[in-house]
Amino acid sequence: MCNQAGTNLNVPGFHTTMYTAEFLFVGLHFEDELFTFFSAIVNFTNLEEWINIIPFDYEHVIVEKKICDMTAKYSKPINFECNVPCIDAKISSDFSFTQSYDKHRYLRWEHLTFLKISPKKNKGYKWFLKNIFILRELLTLFIGNPIFERIIYLFIETKNSSGEIKKEPIQLFFTEYHDTTSKKVNTNNIIFNLPSIYDNLATILNKWYTLYDSFESVLNLLFGNIFNKNIYLEYSFLTLMQALEAYHRSLGNGHYIDQDDYDTSCESIKNAIPTDLPDDLKQSLKSRLKYGNEYSLRKRIKNLFESLNQETKDKILPKANIIRDKMVDTRNFFTHYDSAMKNKIISGTDLVYTNQLLMILLSLFLFKEIGLSEEVILTNLSNSDRFGHIIPNLKKMEFINE
Repeated sequence: MCNQAGTNLNVPGFHTTMYTAEFLFVGLHFEDELFTFFSAIVNFTNLEEWINIIPFDYEHVIVEKKICDMTAKYSKPINFECNVPCIDAKISSDFSFTQSYDKHRYLRWEHLTFLKISPKKNKGYKWFLKNIFILRELLTLFIGNPIFERIIYLFIETKNSSGEIKKEPIQLFFTEYHDTTSKKVNTNNIIFNLPSIYDNLATILNKWYTLYDSFESVLNLLFGNIFNKNIYLEYSFLTLMQALEAYHRSLGNGHYIDQDDYDTSCESIKNAIPTDLPDDLKQSLKSRLKYGNEYSLRKRIKNLFESLNQETKDKILPKANIIRDKMVDTRNFFTHYDSAMKNKIISGTDLVYTNQLLMILLSLFLFKEIGLSEEVILTNLSNSDRFGHIIPNLKKMEFINE
């Protein structure tokens, strides 16, 4: 798991070698990557806020504005467990409680929440990491802010000298290639917390894992924006538009006419190309015909907008046709840099709001894919800290009021 990063040779002195490690397993050494584990637990940043269970209760007595007596109680929450057939595993909750004290000075309690993944058959660490990352992205979507792994344990079974089977935790560390700082979120501003989806959690998890591969390119583009806050507005816009186009493409209904009929017509069109044109031009025209039956970006965006309820369109897509055309013109300008289009593009503060609108649309469509109702999604997005202040300002964008 280690790569040599460099060496130092000092004369006189010592020869030193530096290594970088992609993965570090604390408590286990193995050389075969096929080594398997029977379960894993993970604690994410803001997981306790998403679970939204308060395990502490306390009472205090105040005399003359001073606390003179306090009683505290900790109650371990009840675990939940969901079957996720598409990955042949169960996902459940687990909790830990630790305390430290100095009998003369302090008493500290800490409660941590873990999510546990338990496949029916033992799996390698890469399988666990992949499914932990997929789960992290779902929770990021629910919370509305990026979250990161704080603690990961993989578990193996060992036998002691008397033949007793014991579960041994192996802590896993890995290299992160982006900023992993995560601000603490207010529980009231989470888009969907656990209690709000608890009754449908098993269905939601199974749909998310089932759909993940189909929407992987969409999710990579969307979460690339969510997890990387310091990218240029123009680049963010292009990748979010690409994500929206990829989402429509993944739905599989993007052709003007039946493909067989188009292929037949395409041959006639190719044969009609004048033979005296330069070879490069003829090849260019023929190559463009390959994708000629696919919906244009403008058509795809129109279809997606029309799939939304009227209440949703009234709230987040005022003057939907103008927004669609401006989005497409701006994308074409940033892609081809046609100077004649420069005055038609979205820019400045309007581009900031347009990028946020694209994130709202992508979040909304993904929430619908996992079975949440559009009405509830719109309400929760509007009430969230992440998008609540954005939605009322969408109607104020300058280009829709020109």
